[in-house]
Amino acid sequence: MKAENLCIIHFKKSSLKGLQPLAPSISGAVEIFKIETCQRAIWTFQDSAFGARELCALALSAGYDVFLGKQAYEFLLRVSTGLESEIKGEADIFGQVKQAWKAFSETSNSVLVCELWSIMKSLFEDTKDIRARFLQNAAQGSYGSLVRKWLKTNGIEPGAKVTVLGAGKLSRSILPWLAEFNVQLWNRSEKGIVELKTCDESRHFGQIELFWGESLDVNVSKDAEVVIYCIPPDREQDARRLRVMNSQVPVLHLGGTAEDLSHFDAVANLKTLDAFFKMQTECNELRATQLKRAYHSCAEKSILRAMGGSVSLPHGWEDLALFSSVG
Repeated sequence: MKAENLCIIHFKKSSLKGLQPLAPSISGAVEIFKIETCQRAIWTFQDSAFGARELCALALSAGYDVFLGKQAYEFLLRVSTGLESEIKGEADIFGQVKQAWKAFSETSNSVLVCELWSIMKSLFEDTKDIRARFLQNAAQGSYGSLVRKWLKTNGIEPGAKVTVLGAGKLSRSILPWLAEFNVQLWNRSEKGIVELKTCDESRHFGQIELFWGESLDVNVSKDAEVVIYCIPPDREQDARRLRVMNSQVPVLHLGGTAEDLSHFDAVANLKTLDAFFKMQTECNELRATQLKRAYHSCAEKSILRAMGGSVSLPHGWEDLALFSSVG
């Protein structure tokens, strides 16, 4: 099967409840390869399959995305390269796509496995090529990646004790990037701690020691090798916190600019939000160029695949193993 014969229906996770009325009307009628991630579900099938046109029409009427031919392959390639992810260029999605194909190809006896075999092999080849050429560091513009870069610049190695102040959205976005560190997190309210422990991002957190209370306990900060503020400046509260902290410990404050944090003048090594934004801007400029080239490459490769063209790139043994039993 060529890429021009692909059909894809894309369901965003937020709309999956609406998927249920769609499923009974086509179950058993169309052979479907399904990929499910934390953000989306993707149904892939052949355009000539019995019921394929009806399924696409039903999906469109329900408000779902439908991709055909070249556009279908291009969309699948953007997904597997991480270009459709919240953090553009992230690598985890490629592993999820490969795992979904492995499970499908090993457990299904359907004709679709054979039909998709060459398509999936091409997809893995193209994904690895695009990632190698354009996306090796594409996710480095996120807050979490920049925090980790700053830690490394300051000689803070994995395993070091990192104290994080605050349990809101900002903390949640950086904690997955601190999984290799010994993190202790303090928040003023217990409610914030409970919400942190049950949020969607928590499955990506490492081991975290949690504290809460009106004031920062000396036991929370006394052994910290770095302190990361994920809360707004508060002169009165900050003064109390600074009294129980070592002024020589590096501080990254993601809640205020240098102007907001003039009362942190006793801190020897302070990185403020405006300085952090400068780091982010520099990374984003490089990242934007990389992403633009990656998107262009996805479009270019999808045209070649729809025409039956070949792009030569050796597969790793772990990829070849996924196709060894099919053919």
